[in-house]
Amino acid sequence: MRLWDTSSYNLQTELLTPFECISVAFSPNGAYLAVGGVGGELRLYRLADYAYAQVQAHAGELTALQFTSDNTRIVSVGRDGFIRVWDVPSLALQGERATGYPVPSLFVSPDGQFAYTGGVDGQVDRWRVATLQLERELTRHWRVSGFRTGTREVWVSDGAQTRVYDEQGQSVQQISLQGIFSPDKQWVITQNGVVRVSDGQVMLGGVSEGVFSPDSRYVLVQEAGLIAGYRTDTWTRLWQASHTLYFPRVRFSRNGEYFTGENAVYATATGARLRGYDADFVALNDDGTKVAIVRDQSPDLHIEMRRTADNTLLWQAAYAAPLSQEIYDAVFAGDGRYLLLWTGGHVFSIDAATGQLVSQTSAPVVPRGRPRLLLTPDTYRVLIPHDYEPHAFRVLPVWRLSADRWLYVAPAGHTITDGAFSDDGTALLVQTQDSSVFVVAVGLTGDVNGDHCVNDADLLETLFRFGQSDARADQNGDDIVDDADLLLVLFNFGSGC
Repeated sequence: MRLWDTSSYNLQTELLTPFECISVAFSPNGAYLAVGGVGGELRLYRLADYAYAQVQAHAGELTALQFTSDNTRIVSVGRDGFIRVWDVPSLALQGERATGYPVPSLFVSPDGQFAYTGGVDGQVDRWRVATLQLERELTRHWRVSGFRTGTREVWVSDGAQTRVYDEQGQSVQQISLQGIFSPDKQWVITQNGVVRVSDGQVMLGGVSEGVFSPDSRYVLVQEAGLIAGYRTDTWTRLWQASHTLYFPRVRFSRNGEYFTGENAVYATATGARLRGYDADFVALNDDGTKVAIVRDQSPDLHIEMRRTADNTLLWQAAYAAPLSQEIYDAVFAGDGRYLLLWTGGHVFSIDAATGQLVSQTSAPVVPRGRPRLLLTPDTYRVLIPHDYEPHAFRVLPVWRLSADRWLYVAPAGHTITDGAFSDDGTALLVQTQDSSVFVVAVGLTGDVNGDHCVNDADLLETLFRFGQSDARADQNGDDIVDDADLLLVLFNFGSGC
């Protein structure tokens, strides 16, 4: 290691270390030089006479080090995942903390109070130097795993483990598993197979891909090059077949009895391929008795509605969609009475019984994240990403998409990429492009007075406002409080209570 005079560019001295150097730092007052080695060595030179002290600071590379502004401490980080603080000049260890990830980068604030560590997977954390207490997790590769069925517990993966938060946002559990969780969070598909969350027991080995039904009763997995279906209560294999499925595009009927994949309809319990279609997208209604076949024939969209059992054509229609580039999602809503379709810059609401176009609205031409329409649990409202505000959703009644009610769920600068509703429909979990996670309150359909309970008070207020254009009681956004709004209160009576 050579030291040079920066004014004259003359070599001042050469220092020989018994290890390969990987990191260096001068103290702010110029009195000391710290050197880190590939084997975790830390050597501190006093530049007045080049006397030194040395310790074994880390297991593996000492990737970065820095003095505090008062010249009294050195902060070091390493591939072993530790951050440590050392006294100057004795190199006595003053504190250490495991970060949970290999740390290639470090910055100490100018006032010497905080140290910032950067992880290999994009993590950034802030630590208080005096105590090495974790002050704040600035970034994580969060992946939303949704709410646990029947609760408002939030499950998210940070890239190393899965964290569970209660409805107040307090961390209540950390689970050393991550992957694709069942909606009830009893099971998870990991790189090592399907695992029971409660005790880590592997139920199916050699499985790393799959998808659970909405009620968690079934799971489809890929094993030995084939697709197999299992019941999760007994882990009995129901069937195995050479189907070709892309799991992120698999859609189940709401009752879990049927699923679609690669433009075909299958029976979940038997794996039987009921019928295949020449289509760009296939969607099932709630009980799987009807199937919508969507074809993009630009500048038009062609839709056929057929009965699943015998393939009887119920209706067919074409709709103008000049910006259509791809069919992103199609889903039945409003208890199966409407078919919603997202393509290009449009979302269409279509009467599922007749094929009549009910309404339409604008949407992003290209999805910013996971391309899907989010329905509230009662299926009467849909959340659509805003077409030009990337941090915003719009919440709309499914039969009147033009009735804008904006729901901003992330601060400006955060681009929404995914979301999930709690079962009671009162909370929305949102993931953004920078891996931030937000939970926001969402009003219940029929909850006129906003107390999170659809009850007599909401019924009375709707009746009192009947015939008026009261915004609060106008649940469907058609500018008049009428029978439709009264029915929504009745349909959702007791929700959230």
